Amino acid sequence: MWRNGGSDSGLITEINFRKFAKSARVEIHGCAEVDAKTLNDSFATNFSARLGAGSFVIAHSNEENPNRFKPTGNLKVDIEKQDYRHDLRIVYSNGKVAGWTFKEGYLNDKDLEIIKKQGYLDQDDLRKLKEKKNLGTGALNALSGLAKRGGS
Repeated sequence: MWRNGGSDSGLITEINFRKFAKSARVEIHGCAEVDAKTLNDSFATNFSARLGAGSFVIAHSNEENPNRFKPTGNLKVDIEKQDYRHDLRIVYSNGKVAGWTFKEGYLNDKDLEIIKKQGYLDQDDLRKLKEKKNLGTGALNALSGLAKRGGS
């Protein structure tokens, strides 16, 4: 949280979390919000711990760029194609890692409940995790452990 044009930082404790619905969905669009060192202690973890038990916080595990496609030259089309919701995202619930997914775009209620139950969304997630080259060993082990929780 930043105030005064970025010259003064705020604290997460200054946020009035009573303003959020008990089933809030918050996606944090910050580069490398979560990595092996911060998987269980990050802004996303702390934000999630302060929301209701039925809420989810979704954070990126690496540097994301919304401009993933070659520009067409049509500004309207190019802007519509921009989206941070891709690659590896970690899902938090109640201050803990609930799971992860590589699914692009919006995560609906069903997606989030599946992730919370089994640690990942689907078999495509398991395949992509094995192919992930720039994920540190610590994070890979932690996410693989969540997948094992789901019975895979």
